[in-house]
Amino acid sequence: MKKSLSILSLILLLPQCLSFRHEKIFDPIKTASKKRINIAPEWMNPSVSYATLPQSKQLTLQEAIAIGLQYNPTLQAHFEEIGIRKSDLIQAGFYTNPHVESIFKLPTKNNDTHTKVEISAHFMLSDLWQVPFKKKVAQRNLDMKTHEIMSIILSTRKTVQHAYLNCKYQQEYLEIVKKITTVIQNIKDHIKYRYQFGYNTKLDYYFSLSKLAEWQAKIIDTQVALQISYTKLYQLLGVPINNDYISLTDSIVMPTVSISQQELERYAMLFHPDILIEQSKIAKARRS
Repeated sequence: MKKSLSILSLILLLPQCLSFRHEKIFDPIKTASKKRINIAPEWMNPSVSYATLPQSKQLTLQEAIAIGLQYNPTLQAHFEEIGIRKSDLIQAGFYTNPHVESIFKLPTKNNDTHTKVEISAHFMLSDLWQVPFKKKVAQRNLDMKTHEIMSIILSTRKTVQHAYLNCKYQQEYLEIVKKITTVIQNIKDHIKYRYQFGYNTKLDYYFSLSKLAEWQAKIIDTQVALQISYTKLYQLLGVPINNDYISLTDSIVMPTVSISQQELERYAMLFHPDILIEQSKIAKARRS
């Protein structure tokens, strides 16, 4: 019994210090992200504030999502916070530093030449049941922050994907509008030629001019929409905005997956980050 108490006292009196690898903090997030969207985001140096596009001037949807995650300032800020939560979890496992007192007793008798030193140490007994509770609360806080980051990752992925596909749509729509405008231009020229020989009326010719102007205006509108779409995409990717359009190689038509509504609902209930966050809050409240 005395030996057990001595070991326990020694553990409680040890200095409370510990270090952890910064990279290991993000392993659960990287693993979950890799499983969900096949991309593992990384914590980056805050001094690097903008991204660079591939030298090939071609960009796939997956590459766009990866760049968007890497240079998302909100996501990077949450990465900083999760390091703090991890530190809180480690600190919660520490016992209160002991209070050590030393008493030096000087010799009072003529024949006594030795100085006596008495050392006493005190620690908080309540740490024995409070520390495990604090660790559980800190773990819940870390879990909630992890789920929050996963929610931001999924939201960023959706936003970048929509922006990418919108750019692709505007590009393809512009090509279609230009082709239709070319056809209308040819029809207008044909009507003008026939009008000179009386085969078409002046009303036919004016109508063809009106239609041509209408589709030429659509070209301008689509070019503006395309410019706006690329501006939004570049902002999401954190790259400098310029007038050069990078080639988007993926198609608008996405592969389909056959899955039932019940299976989707079950998967959402099990893995949706918002639900996991609320479950962590409930578990934390029950232990408070």
